[in-house]
Amino acid sequence: MAEMTFIELDDEKLWRKIIGIWQESLIPGLRLKLVHEDVQVLWQRGVITTFPLQLFMALSVKEIIEIINREITNAASR
Repeated sequence: MAEMTFIELDDEKLWRKIIGIWQESLIPGLRLKLVHEDVQVLWQRGVITTFPLQLFMALSVKEIIEIINREITNAASR
């Protein structure tokens, strides 16, 4: 399971989505950070990707994890 970082959120739907990503992901040191109206996804090697908050909320946990994994794979092949 990914490392959890405490985030104080008022939006329960957003909180549940972030928890779902942490529970389903095997990415070491995975962190999600709110930056203005974006959700930045980071891990032990730095930023993986950034989602506009509206897109992040529209995607399922599975879709978000697939995008994160694809970005890591693409970065590794560069």
